Amino acid sequence: MCPCEFARVGGGIFIALAILGLFRVLGPTESASMLGGWLWIDFAEITFDGILGTLLIVASRASASVERPVVLLTGWLLLALAGFGLFNDDVLLMHVERPLQIIFYFAMGVWALLAGFCKDKQEERENSSSSPYKNI
Repeated sequence: MCPCEFARVGGGIFIALAILGLFRVLGPTESASMLGGWLWIDFAEITFDGILGTLLIVASRASASVERPVVLLTGWLLLALAGFGLFNDDVLLMHVERPLQIIFYFAMGVWALLAGFCKDKQEERENSSSSPYKNI
């Protein structure tokens, strides 16, 4: 999966999570969440997920030179968020202590890094077409 695909799909997932949190399907309190203590998203997480999703969708429309660093930075940020969530209750004003959230942020971070380090098919075509030995 290329960075563009992660930016579109991952951005959509983060925006969907923020919307579900805003409409009280997954938060903003434990008692308001349909999943109760298993998964609820507070206002700081709703804001974080909404901003991150929007940033990823905007980056998916940019050139590869902008898109790839944004996806890689997102991957490292999400892995750091999941790691800090293992040991701290509050991470950047967010309550990332529930196992489902830590697993979600870890999985999305790994997915972002895999997509960020993957070569685009379009990028491969551009590199192969610029070969001086192509017509020999």
